[in-house]
Amino acid sequence: MIDGRYDGANGRFLVELRIDQTGDDGRGVISGDVALSRAAGPAYLASFRTSTALAATPGGPWAVVCDAQNGDVTRGTVQVRPDGADAVAVEFKLDGPLNGLPFGTVVKAALKRQGEAYRQLGVETEIEEGVALPKPVDGSGIPVTFKKWMAYAGVEVVPAGDKSLIPAHNGGWDWNEANVLGVISGIDQFNLAMSRYTELDLDVPAWQVHMLMLSEPTRPELYGVMFDLRGDNPRQGCAIFVDEIRRSFANNQPERQILWTMVHEVGHALNLTHRFEPAIGRNASTSFMNYPWEYLGGKEEEQYWLDSKQQFDPDELAFLRHGNRSSVIPGGAEFHSFDYWSLAPGGKPAFTPTLPDSKLQLKLVPKSGDPFFAFGQQVQLKIALLNRSGQTIVLPAGALDIKAGYLGISVRRTTRNAPPPQSFVPMVQRCLNQSAGQTTLETNRMVESNVSLWFGAGGFPMAEPGGYELTPVLSLSSPDPSPDESPLVVVGAPLKVWIEYPKTRDDERHGVQLLEPDVGAFQALGGGNACGSAADTVQAIQEERVSRFGMSDPLAASLTRTLGIHYSRAYLTYGGKRFAPGRADNARAGRLLSRLTGDPVAMLNFDEVTARETRELAERVLHQ
Repeated sequence: MIDGRYDGANGRFLVELRIDQTGDDGRGVISGDVALSRAAGPAYLASFRTSTALAATPGGPWAVVCDAQNGDVTRGTVQVRPDGADAVAVEFKLDGPLNGLPFGTVVKAALKRQGEAYRQLGVETEIEEGVALPKPVDGSGIPVTFKKWMAYAGVEVVPAGDKSLIPAHNGGWDWNEANVLGVISGIDQFNLAMSRYTELDLDVPAWQVHMLMLSEPTRPELYGVMFDLRGDNPRQGCAIFVDEIRRSFANNQPERQILWTMVHEVGHALNLTHRFEPAIGRNASTSFMNYPWEYLGGKEEEQYWLDSKQQFDPDELAFLRHGNRSSVIPGGAEFHSFDYWSLAPGGKPAFTPTLPDSKLQLKLVPKSGDPFFAFGQQVQLKIALLNRSGQTIVLPAGALDIKAGYLGISVRRTTRNAPPPQSFVPMVQRCLNQSAGQTTLETNRMVESNVSLWFGAGGFPMAEPGGYELTPVLSLSSPDPSPDESPLVVVGAPLKVWIEYPKTRDDERHGVQLLEPDVGAFQALGGGNACGSAADTVQAIQEERVSRFGMSDPLAASLTRTLGIHYSRAYLTYGGKRFAPGRADNARAGRLLSRLTGDPVAMLNFDEVTARETRELAERVLHQ
């Protein structure tokens, strides 16, 4: 048999097979996916992967573990025999029922080899006018490109979609995250409309990623973002801020950093997470998913490139090549939903303390000390880190930014027999240069930021009324790390919050409307044009609440702030193969924000950091 990807059909089933006789652990792996053949397009049923070493049973059959998108798991066997120079015959058998496949199902098919890559990924690239794509860079004497780096990982990148030239950023609008997602969604919606004539269904998971190559973001040192919006673009859209990278790395190989960022963001789209995050704790990794400036405690950026194998880590490679289709494919399971790092051969979970730290005190603080939130109100909190260690510590830029990877917050229901806690995953993943703009935190000093936990990649974690316990976890580099040392993990004190039950029928009606995913995304982004009619929904509820209950009403205050941010921005809209730059409505934003910030009681609905930032925005808008 020859390693690589094979596919074929038998009339009823479609089979994709991946043969990797060496494997990253030397044991060898065979994995595959089975789909039901239909006139309307294939319906994915299940994935399987060998659970024993291939060499242990020469010639097979090999035991496999089979799992489906709905979470069902069973076992079975797979037999693969050569059938010519570039073909194999496969026989796949289930030991139990799985996702509609009955017990004892046997799938036989003749498969043709498609190439040496284990996966094929279509990348649709849109380029902003005036932005130059990166040139190949030297990789151990070989010119390296984004496609080659992905090929080293076993992923073949092919062009996808129709390229569009995005108008040059000229100051009329900014590349904030809402605007970036709006462009991606606009192009995707146009492609979806056109798909009616090409019989494509773009509203299902597909091996396709949408990548924007843009100039510079609103936030300095932000190099890339990946969006994970359930029901619209789950892990299917990302952006690279090319000019921002060239500015930051003007004297230190910017083209290399741009290509690296492209691989990094596509890694996120394929459900790979940062290596330094608390769950993994491996900042000594040279993987594309670790930051060069985070390597070995953040002081060895050049050493990262000297040590780099220009590759993902073994557990990441195993996941990319042989992971369950639903977990890897863009549009499948939400980001950070599959633990490949501790389940892969040789993997182990990072150690996370269970008790709050007494020297580095991490704390969530609600609005005015009040942990009660109205049904449908955004849960916004202050996050603070107090240094009681007796030593000065250096924090990376964005350490308290929940979208940057260092900070995690678990959410647990406080009811009896509650399900296990879940980690809140934001719908945007930011990749920042953490070494630029570092914060020096002296002893007995505090640094603070704010977090919104209302809507994320997995939807609404606190949608139901009742009590919740929120526990923050922060991963920081050790001052003098060694290759085998995990980052310092700080656990904060749990905070209990309460989502109030609706008091009236209107409270319930408004709360249910605000629990629509598009509306949740609109609030999480601070507005934008990527969320359908969410702006109209928010506007209608805000006007009704203000007229009936005044600005001090929790929902009225929260929605007024969202609309103030929304109208203060200009957006670039795509439709009918044309881009239409818009304008900010500062007059409208100013009226909303000035009325909100002018009401002391209304401002009590926000934590102190959110309130301060809201006042600062109101001042900027009113003076523009």
